[in-house]
Amino acid sequence: MSYVVEKTEREFLLRFVCAATPQGDNDIRIKLILKQKLANCITCSKENLPGNIISLGTSFSIINKQGEHHNLQIVLPAEANSKEGKISIFSDLGCAVYAQKVDDVLRIRSENQIQLVKIIKFTNVP
Repeated sequence: MSYVVEKTEREFLLRFVCAATPQGDNDIRIKLILKQKLANCITCSKENLPGNIISLGTSFSIINKQGEHHNLQIVLPAEANSKEGKISIFSDLGCAVYAQKVDDVLRIRSENQIQLVKIIKFTNVP
């Protein structure tokens, strides 16, 4: 699968991923997945980024198999706050939804479980 990412954001995140110290096996796994996603993506300018791509700052909604809706925003780790629905790009869900689009169905691994979620809407924050 090809991902489309804004060029400046890609460069920033690659530096961030390489500089971050892993906090355990799951953290190492997520950073490897994100690094691989960024290394294999197509880059473009912010003006040419398709309007349906989830990037840093994007607010989005997902629905799981049980029909539960969650409104979330993808952010850097320092900004993450579960009470406010702000999830880190270095979380299982954050890494999975990054560079995805509305109607994508994803398999999310969390706490030794696999969960299917569907992205149902999003809003890019300027």
